[in-house]
Amino acid sequence: MSSSSARRPRRRDGGAPSGKRPARGPRRSEGPIAPVEIETDAEDAWFGPPWRDGRNAVRLIEALGIAAGAQPLPALLQRVLASDHRTLSTADYDAVNELAYEASREARGIEGDLVPIAANVLANWIARSDGGGHVPNIHLRGFVGRMLWRGWLPHGIVRWTVGSWRARDLGLGIRDHALFMTRWEARQYQSAYAVRR
Repeated sequence: MSSSSARRPRRRDGGAPSGKRPARGPRRSEGPIAPVEIETDAEDAWFGPPWRDGRNAVRLIEALGIAAGAQPLPALLQRVLASDHRTLSTADYDAVNELAYEASREARGIEGDLVPIAANVLANWIARSDGGGHVPNIHLRGFVGRMLWRGWLPHGIVRWTVGSWRARDLGLGIRDHALFMTRWEARQYQSAYAVRR
């Protein structure tokens, strides 16, 4: 046995070895700890199924923003949301895209996320390029993830708001909406979606 392998490590404080390894803190590769732990199954359940109407996804974004203290969406987006799809033109699409670009450059805080994402989802809806209702989910996953990460809203409020807009998108009546929300709040997401069938 070599003399180097027979040596026992010395404690960091210079004292004799204790025989026990010192406790280690979090590894650098683990990264920062999020202020809110996100449910592992929630993301797929919340943002897996397609949206029937992309405007409901935009209203969800607005509702979450308002709950976090942001202003309602700008007048242009409100006008487009209230419009019949058949009346919208390429000029509306261009205006919404321009607003998304400007807001992404100028807005800070919650509005810096809220307006560009809402405008992008709405632009996809205008162009009918929403991937059969799946494209809004791509935007929503990022927005909701950042919202929870930054601690802008408690997880329970976010879960309830997402569930409420999901139920509205399904066009559920009062009783079915209540049943959907009861299951949703119990985190029985697949059972909640089964209400529509």
